[in-house]
Amino acid sequence: MSLDITHHEFAESYPSGRLIVDVDRQKAFSMANADLLRTRDLVAYRIGTWLWLLSIPAAFVTGFIYHWWVGVLLLVVVTPALFRGTKTRMMRGVIYRAVEDPTFFDFCVKHDVFRFRAPLNQ
Repeated sequence: MSLDITHHEFAESYPSGRLIVDVDRQKAFSMANADLLRTRDLVAYRIGTWLWLLSIPAAFVTGFIYHWWVGVLLLVVVTPALFRGTKTRMMRGVIYRAVEDPTFFDFCVKHDVFRFRAPLNQ
């Protein structure tokens, strides 16, 4: 079930935890690639993307130079953690910009980027 809310209700409810926002990952990635997010979120997204991409060859190099199991550990643990962290940070950036900017919020609602729901304990 999705809720229909205004920007004012969203800006009051989300920071206080009275609203859960699900972000469409593909649309959020498209928005980040189109530079629609705040500068600090774009910088964090781009740095995070480069870090997780470069962690793959770094894991192989570490495995060849140091110990093979350290390289495998980096590849299995660090790379997915960096990837997941980059995605999460980027989606939070979309939400934070929507909290600050009513026009951006309307854009996200119009293009079905958000799905709103109430917390389970309420």
